[in-house]
Amino acid sequence: MESSTFYEDPLEIIERSLRDVIHDVLSLKYGPTWHQDAKIGLGPKWVKRLEAKEKGDEGILKPEIVYDLPLAYAEFSELSKLLEKHMELFTPIFKNWVTFLAYYHTAEKLRNIVKHHRDLSPTQYQLLAGIAGEFETAINFWRVGSGLEVKRKIFQFTDLVPIEEKSDEEILANSSSRMGEWKVRLADAAKRSSLNPKEFNPTESEFEYTLQGPHISVRIYTSSNPSESHRINEKPFKGIYGELIENSGCRINLDEFLKAVGKPYFHIAYDLAETINVEALSKWSLERAGLNPASSGSYNQELTDVEYSLLGGKIRVGAWKYAESIGREGGRLFATTGSQEGFWRAHIFLDPKKLLGFMVGSITPKAMMHLVRLSQIPMQNSKS
Repeated sequence: MESSTFYEDPLEIIERSLRDVIHDVLSLKYGPTWHQDAKIGLGPKWVKRLEAKEKGDEGILKPEIVYDLPLAYAEFSELSKLLEKHMELFTPIFKNWVTFLAYYHTAEKLRNIVKHHRDLSPTQYQLLAGIAGEFETAINFWRVGSGLEVKRKIFQFTDLVPIEEKSDEEILANSSSRMGEWKVRLADAAKRSSLNPKEFNPTESEFEYTLQGPHISVRIYTSSNPSESHRINEKPFKGIYGELIENSGCRINLDEFLKAVGKPYFHIAYDLAETINVEALSKWSLERAGLNPASSGSYNQELTDVEYSLLGGKIRVGAWKYAESIGREGGRLFATTGSQEGFWRAHIFLDPKKLLGFMVGSITPKAMMHLVRLSQIPMQNSKS
């Protein structure tokens, strides 16, 4: 079974997350040299010790790997002193302060076990990983001003029909036949995922099929025009498109449904109940992850969407929100691939926390690419 924390030590996640958020919050309030103020930091002796450690690193490490934050040289126990000293500033992030401190002190005890060269038990490691996840999630929510309550998931498919050296009649006949295959797949998917056919209302024509049920809908469609819509390796194709929407509260066994469909999806999106602060997301992406958007959009000079690329543009992840000026709330996180491999398990490995974590720098590009590759592994027993 793959672990969501396979790619990084949870102790490193906890320490980095807390150091970064302490510096960010106190810098926003008091400026980037806050640590030099005895009333804000932990006193002049503490400042001198941090500076001495930093100078020591400068003498033995390459400039590019010397830590850029003085707080990086603080002891782990000093982080809690700073957090408690400025509790009112951090309560909006760690909303339940009693729970946060319990997590922190548990992590501190487990950290001491490791520092004394003793091994953690599997249960202790999982506890530490859970605490790391709780801290990262709380901090990331603060950075973008939003929780991640998912209202619906959207999956988009593309199926390509070759049309080279075929007449218009053959193209349309083949497209209609492929649509029929999709109908069979969807009926099998509904059966295998325990959906009740009596609860669904199908509508269809030669080039469109819609299945609407409680909290779920599927639409498969193509154009009645036989002309080319895609070109791959100089060969023309006509596209058949599909969209699966799963609303909150749906009882579907999603894995079984997708196995039965037997086709990878190229796009997954999560519609959120709360609005994402895309301006803040863009800022943190640049400052913390060094990411520049591959594209962005705005409405009435208000930034509404950003998109970032991986693997030379083969994978794109991003976020958008409804413009405040149109009076709507909510937003979306998404991942899209132009690769013919598509996604089979992005809904498992590229969930909203992972997408947001990548964009704000708590998940490295290397780790994200590994998650993408896991997402492209076909499910067992999927149809070809």
